[in-house]
Amino acid sequence: MASLSEQLQDVRSQAEVCLYSGGRVMDLRAGVVAMANLPLPPCSKYHHIAAETMVIENSFGSNRKETLGSLQRLSTALNILEKYGCNLTNPNRPKYWRTVKHNNPVFRATVDAIQGGRAVLCLYGYSNQQPDGLSFPDDVTDPDVGRVAAVTLEVMSLRMELEMLIKRTALFVEYFASQPTASP
Repeated sequence: MASLSEQLQDVRSQAEVCLYSGGRVMDLRAGVVAMANLPLPPCSKYHHIAAETMVIENSFGSNRKETLGSLQRLSTALNILEKYGCNLTNPNRPKYWRTVKHNNPVFRATVDAIQGGRAVLCLYGYSNQQPDGLSFPDDVTDPDVGRVAAVTLEVMSLRMELEMLIKRTALFVEYFASQPTASP
């Protein structure tokens, strides 16, 4: 039986290839689910993004509802970052793939509203700070699809882990809220 680290490497490799080669969505999703479900600490699972730091810096609230809301906002931002990554790995990239504009309302409300969002974009290759956004360096003709796929896979996995946590917590709260209380 392969160790958890070996299992992670196998799943990661297959999912990355699936992502940048235009493989089946079902296969990619299965890889993301498998990666998210591996019981490894974040430092072992995430080699590119600062997953643990992102979760810590973006989870706040004075009660469970506020904390879950902050985690949901992080998950939403990761969903948008996932889309940026998928667009970059697609051979038919959007016309304006080279730049992310700060005035884009979706960007402002999601990615720019979390700690670590711009760092992920930098990992994708958006490393030039412009007055109105981030861009790829002028000498880069194409994104490094292998690297973008590796980062995107981690973004997908972290989002999946957050969604499982949010759902599990909500089910836990719902279960106990539906239980009759004992009378004294």
